[in-house]
Amino acid sequence: KNLPPETQTALLDTRWALRGEALKSYGDIEEIRAEMLDRYGPLPEHAEALLTAAGLRVLCEQVGVAQLDRKREFLHLRFTEHASVDAERLMQEVARKARRGAQFTPQGVLKYPLTAADPGGVMNEARALLESIRAA
Repeated sequence: KNLPPETQTALLDTRWALRGEALKSYGDIEEIRAEMLDRYGPLPEHAEALLTAAGLRVLCEQVGVAQLDRKREFLHLRFTEHASVDAERLMQEVARKARRGAQFTPQGVLKYPLTAADPGGVMNEARALLESIRAA
């Protein structure tokens, strides 16, 4: 697509900020978002998607998810050996969605059914799942 120069600049600045910063929390991402909003006004959809994806990456690191993929209508989560997960809440989530196909594969991957089809909805569902199973 041909994006207006101000949109291209906002996207480049967002990518630069996400690469150049050691992002450890949503707070770090919100600071970048606030700075971009202050500098450019409302962010283009692409820039918001980059920030949302960065937030998911931070949350995956905090929870101990080594890999998060979307495969058709499922999220696939592979946890690290030392994941910081509330096992009881995780099992409740799997049991709650078992009829829709939630399960652990023999390889230890959590298959979790999605209700959203659009990328933004999928990222929101992934974030909600990770937040719900994160150990306190």
